[in-house]
Amino acid sequence: MLLYFTGARRPSIERLTRLQVDLKGDRINLTSPKETVLQRKSVKRRPIIPIFDEIRPTVERLMKKHADSEYLFGDPNDMYRPFVNHLTASGLAEKAFPHVMRHSRATHLLQAGVDIYTVARLLGDSVATVERVYGHHSTDYMAATIRQRGAELKIES
Repeated sequence: MLLYFTGARRPSIERLTRLQVDLKGDRINLTSPKETVLQRKSVKRRPIIPIFDEIRPTVERLMKKHADSEYLFGDPNDMYRPFVNHLTASGLAEKAFPHVMRHSRATHLLQAGVDIYTVARLLGDSVATVERVYGHHSTDYMAATIRQRGAELKIES
């Protein structure tokens, strides 16, 4: 659920610390306060995202369950195996890659008509990247394509 609703990459969620979760402020800062720019293995952005109603109970449960751990999941390595087991049990073993959740979230938001700027902010990507990777799912993209192709057609009545 956290992977899907946050649109975050696997490492950001696996290593999510309790300090990054602000329940009162209703947000999760995906950038770890412990990690410097030089320590990061990636230049990919990690945005501050809202705690959506759909994930609030899960976040609160994890905060209580792992109250004596600095990490939201207790152990940063505890997320991947349950994720794979769940998808395998659901008959989706071939889709058992956490990154699928990020792509699914972006696709579903664009198909629902959420503007590309909002999707880019959630993902921590540029608008150009979202347009290139997911743009074909956007209703605006579809409408523009249909208008362009439709203008090329001559319809006689």
